[in-house]
Amino acid sequence: VLMTVLMMMMGGGELVTGVDRYSQRTTFEHMWILSSFVVASAITWENSSPNCLNISSSSLTLSFDSAPIDADLHYVELRAPKNGSRPFAVVTTRNFPVEINGLSPETMYRLSIRSHPSEGPPITWGPSWLPSSRAVDCTTAAPEIQSISYQDRNSKIASRDSRFLRAYRISEYSFKPDFLRNHNAADRLAMPLYLMTCDNSGDCAPWSATNLTPNWNACQAAMSRLCPDQRGKGFECMSCADANRAEVESVCGGFSDGDTTEGEGSFGVHWHCGVGWPESSPEEGVIQEFCIEYYPSKKTSPQKAGRGGAGESDGFSFYLSCNSDETSQYGSTAREPKCICQVKDDRMLSHQTSAELARDCPSNQTIPWVNETVCNCPDTSSPIPSSSSDSVTHIGRSPVYLPYVGVELGPCDPPECVSIPSGFNYHFPASTACDEDALLGSEGCTWKRTPTVRMIYGSDLISAGWNRSFVPDTNTDTNHTQANIRAFQRAVKALDELITITTNGCTPG
Repeated sequence: VLMTVLMMMMGGGELVTGVDRYSQRTTFEHMWILSSFVVASAITWENSSPNCLNISSSSLTLSFDSAPIDADLHYVELRAPKNGSRPFAVVTTRNFPVEINGLSPETMYRLSIRSHPSEGPPITWGPSWLPSSRAVDCTTAAPEIQSISYQDRNSKIASRDSRFLRAYRISEYSFKPDFLRNHNAADRLAMPLYLMTCDNSGDCAPWSATNLTPNWNACQAAMSRLCPDQRGKGFECMSCADANRAEVESVCGGFSDGDTTEGEGSFGVHWHCGVGWPESSPEEGVIQEFCIEYYPSKKTSPQKAGRGGAGESDGFSFYLSCNSDETSQYGSTAREPKCICQVKDDRMLSHQTSAELARDCPSNQTIPWVNETVCNCPDTSSPIPSSSSDSVTHIGRSPVYLPYVGVELGPCDPPECVSIPSGFNYHFPASTACDEDALLGSEGCTWKRTPTVRMIYGSDLISAGWNRSFVPDTNTDTNHTQANIRAFQRAVKALDELITITTNGCTPG
């Protein structure tokens, strides 16, 4: 029992809970199994609550005297008890007390804290964070007669040369925030498309984890027990699952060693190990909204991804693909993601032509696990970006087009190919991310997220009018997809009732 508890606390168990006590509806939360004789040694702070200070109609200060001294970052989880138990935002901080801005007047907030061990995997691995502290409920004051202007911490760092963008990302191989370093994200037009990913036969990404692995809770617990400390370690974890196949399949169901969702246990096992597609599910996975200030790239590229970009400097570098299943053979895992130059599937989403694909994507250069073609970086014979490439120093961007849903990927050659712009995908290089309290440009950092990260879930999309039906796009009809894009935007806009990002320059994007 002790070993099982410790494994769960170190990242083994994001499981399905029962009915939550606030909204009386089923939700998925990160279930941490605690025991009085384990807590003292497994986490380094007392099981105590933070305190609210200096409460106004739009802000409060949170103190926490029991924060672990060996943590390198913390985040405050904000919940609205009347709306459910899952956080709708987090605010990151290195130190306490921390000021939280953008709140609504006369609103109760439930606040708890999670901390990241300095010796653990990077903050981009959701399960690397310690369990939540006890929560405290705080209610903001009535509206003030005279409004007070305020800004997020670090908003003062805005430079004349910097720009802002908002980016969205669903957590991968985890149901907790996983931030942006060496990850891909999208804008408010392209993110809904990713959530609607389906092939032309209607094989779509699952809405809920239990759609593919019905015995989800027990499957995750079994993997943690049989393969301790293997979660997110990729094919090392898969080797352990194979070595324990009989017992794993008795709980999870049959699973494949290939990149497929066939077999009840495949998604549960692959997700636990951090390999293959799909990487998440909207009902449980958190869809994060980030505000980023960044310095634009000033380099021009003769081979910008997508239509109409050749030779132009749009402020973004050449896009990198950072999904761990695409980059696994280059040393990437879900715990520590790495990026390579844009793979062929991502280039086809950007509607590259046959000539562009033939130039950079040799047919014999494939990734064994996903059977996907990797492509060379611009003007090179390697898929690995060089240290002098602006792709490893500046945010990269690649356009996305409709038709998208249910469309077989292929080259986009005019005049047959129809291209309707629908936003952009981004990558965020880890090597030049600014530290939490650093100014933009410090020690060569080129991009910085603001502390406040807002979040929505699949249930929020449904409430906003999202239609889960599979309706493939055609060259003349993308109405169903466009309607879901608008539902996504309504779900994000609804967060304004609870919290806004107040940094100057970060307008909705």
